[in-house]
Amino acid sequence: MAKKHFAVLGDPISHSLSPKIHMAAYEYLGLDCSYGAIRVPAGELATFLEGEGSSFDGFSVTMPLKFEAASIAGETNLFGTGACNTLVRTNTGFDGFNTDIAGIQFALAECLAIRPESSAVLGSGATARSAVVALVQSGLRNINVYARDTQKATELHDLVLNGAAELTVASIGEYKALENVTVNTIPAGAELTLHVDSQSDGWLLSANYAENNDGLLGLFDSERCVTGKEMLIGQAIEQIRHFVGKDLDVNTLDVTELAAVMRRALS
Repeated sequence: MAKKHFAVLGDPISHSLSPKIHMAAYEYLGLDCSYGAIRVPAGELATFLEGEGSSFDGFSVTMPLKFEAASIAGETNLFGTGACNTLVRTNTGFDGFNTDIAGIQFALAECLAIRPESSAVLGSGATARSAVVALVQSGLRNINVYARDTQKATELHDLVLNGAAELTVASIGEYKALENVTVNTIPAGAELTLHVDSQSDGWLLSANYAENNDGLLGLFDSERCVTGKEMLIGQAIEQIRHFVGKDLDVNTLDVTELAAVMRRALS
């Protein structure tokens, strides 16, 4: 195949680990691909795609561009989230996908296998929307969303179709870590005002991957804390299926070994 060019777009972007894991994956798969990181501020995605980005075959999209990407994509598979983290070039523009959902399910596979009954999502942005869909798809029937902006969080009710789950919204200060699994989507470094009296026996997924800045870690057993790097790897594997699906049989991918290769790239 002809060499393909990909990149992750966002602002800020210098901290991104995506180039490391994608390049390790392409080398493992024997594919001739490049993958970089490009800063694109909010409101400038369309201009970038028409100019500097016109020679690329696809993009990973991070904040603050996920909703912009959704508005640009032609055919989409966003599961109702309105958030797009993957753009794949076509003859007429771009197809858009949300692979964060698969990433969350990948990261929580051990937890989801024991069929937890209750869950908490902290935050109300693009990743929180993906978390709600991931949990509903995984059979969770009770989802509590805790957010600083509760009015914005009420929009997440639209993601629960046909009574598939009961979703409640409350202020972030009401979170007590009582649920079986918590997905924290609040950005690293953001202040969390929590009033938790005791350690939780549930699971925690920190969707950001700056674990040292996650004030929740001390509330959970370390063996039940899943880092955002696992979510990053899981969503990247799904992105790779979309990026190079025409160049190899993605259905035969050894996901376990591919994930191990990507983890080693981060060590």
